[in-house]
Amino acid sequence: MRLPGVGGTGRKFGLNEVPIGIPMPSVYVRMLAYAWGEPVASRACLLGEIFSPAQAHALGMVHELAEGGEVVERAVEVAGTTPQDCIEQYAFTKRACQAAACGTSPTWPIRSTRSCLPG
Repeated sequence: MRLPGVGGTGRKFGLNEVPIGIPMPSVYVRMLAYAWGEPVASRACLLGEIFSPAQAHALGMVHELAEGGEVVERAVEVAGTTPQDCIEQYAFTKRACQAAACGTSPTWPIRSTRSCLPG
């Protein structure tokens, strides 16, 4: 995840569902705990703690910070690091990461047996 907020002030990141009376769906809580770790997910989900961009980055909630006008360009650049002919493998692996958090098993839709390794 990329978050605008290198320059500028007043930018914040957080989940305020519980403090405003909306329960977090369990699947989201499990995925956030898997992605961020239990302590960070608890701070964000249970307490509704709001973080500055620098805090969110330091806690591992976001991969990097970028200026607001650079976020889309940087996201496209990162997405471009996956070879086009390996998109299905990428998608499966992403589902597998999410499935581990949700206690499910992804299906294997890959039709190609071509290796995506360089060389």
